[in-house]
Amino acid sequence: LAMEVLDAVTGKPVFSYNAQKLMVPASTQKLLTASGVLEKFGADYRLKTEFRVSVSSSGKNILWIRGNYDPTLGSSRWPGNTAKNIITNLLAALEKQGLQMIDSIII
Repeated sequence: LAMEVLDAVTGKPVFSYNAQKLMVPASTQKLLTASGVLEKFGADYRLKTEFRVSVSSSGKNILWIRGNYDPTLGSSRWPGNTAKNIITNLLAALEKQGLQMIDSIII
């Protein structure tokens, strides 16, 4: 958490907490949306992207990706959650299931 409140007339800080800490900026709308989600679902709730594989009637493997309101597939801001890491983990899980080929992807 970081915050700085400036006097509108002088521009001098009135309150400052971790003001020098690098943070990912958020718009007011995001803050309102986040507060609504926190109130409704609680602080432990997480958006989850689901991956599922099915086999079509012609024997083709279909990878289904369902975002569940998650607008991203990873982020470079969090090293353990990059798109590359997510794809690497997905491929490892598919290989573990014995899948060697995905014929279609449906998002």
